[in-house]
Amino acid sequence: MTTSGVFFFLAPLFYVSLVPGVFLAMPPTPIRVRGKRKASSAVISAPSTTTTTTTTTMTTRPSKMLRSIQDVKYTRQLQPRSSLDRLPAEILESILLYSGSVALPRASPIIGAKLSSRVTLLRFFIWGFHDTWDQWFGIPFDKVLEGPRAEDEGKGCRTPQEAKYFPCDGDPELQSALLGLPWADIDFILHAQQTWADTYARHRWYEPPFRVYHGKYGAFDAASSFNCVWRHFCRTRIGPHRTVVRNVHPNVRLPLPLVTGPWDAERTKRLFWLVLGGVNLEARDSATRSLPWEYHLDFLRNAVVRTETPNEVAYRLLRDQCDLMRVPPDLLRSERDALMKRLQQVGETEPQVVELLQDALEDINYKLDLRSSRSHK
Repeated sequence: MTTSGVFFFLAPLFYVSLVPGVFLAMPPTPIRVRGKRKASSAVISAPSTTTTTTTTTMTTRPSKMLRSIQDVKYTRQLQPRSSLDRLPAEILESILLYSGSVALPRASPIIGAKLSSRVTLLRFFIWGFHDTWDQWFGIPFDKVLEGPRAEDEGKGCRTPQEAKYFPCDGDPELQSALLGLPWADIDFILHAQQTWADTYARHRWYEPPFRVYHGKYGAFDAASSFNCVWRHFCRTRIGPHRTVVRNVHPNVRLPLPLVTGPWDAERTKRLFWLVLGGVNLEARDSATRSLPWEYHLDFLRNAVVRTETPNEVAYRLLRDQCDLMRVPPDLLRSERDALMKRLQQVGETEPQVVELLQDALEDINYKLDLRSSRSHK
């Protein structure tokens, strides 16, 4: 084999040295791996003199690269969306109605945006109350016969209030969830009730409560009827007849802001609509009475004791549900002292406020005396 032949055979692997017969090996080719950061030459060359310097160098993180809003939006558009997000609003609305899940709009911002139109919310609210409204529309509830006797005849008949709760259609859990949503104010509720009546009860008989006007076919006006009953309640200062109409299922839970307060004009009217509509407040194991004692104390403070303007309507509607027997006696005495001090400050300038404060004071004293008598037994 000639020298030239050896040279061409070894050329891919070796360099030819200037010294005859000596060949030098080729250095390895560097390979870059994607995702690996190349360490800076300054860090590699600098000797690590102390442990503190080494630790600081290793724990230092590179700062995030700032991106513009356009880049972020463009990147999100490229990301694949879930199959549920890609559904049209009409199909999502059907899923919302048939599932009855108020958590569906919270699944993603895209689904929430598609299900946030007022028409969709109105249909969802009507869907939850349709069975109850369809059963009781136009029927004077005080004319309904009492329900069947208790299953255990040894216990006798049900209480008068429980007996009047004729089997009611509707889903109380769905209605409670709908009433607790922030967009379900009194104007929305009355609008939904009027829309339902115009759609399903246009030719049905309606007789308003308290005989504010004569009943007739197609005479239902949700806003007008409610305002008439509201003015009658505020004028007579008599508790609402809770067995006159049925707007909600009796097992519906009152939203906590309506129980504890504070109440503005909208919350007060919404509370009145619910109590008038047949929420079961008389049962000993009702959801309102079963609340922790802190909620009952908040109701007392926000209704009469610690508020600048006592809310007479809220106190009259929920005073029986304020279970002061569960409040610690020391706190109850403190509220009594604050109430007595406020009575001295008000004087006789506001007779209605004085009467309300006196009623609350009598109720607190009665509960304290009852607790004391039970403890001595």
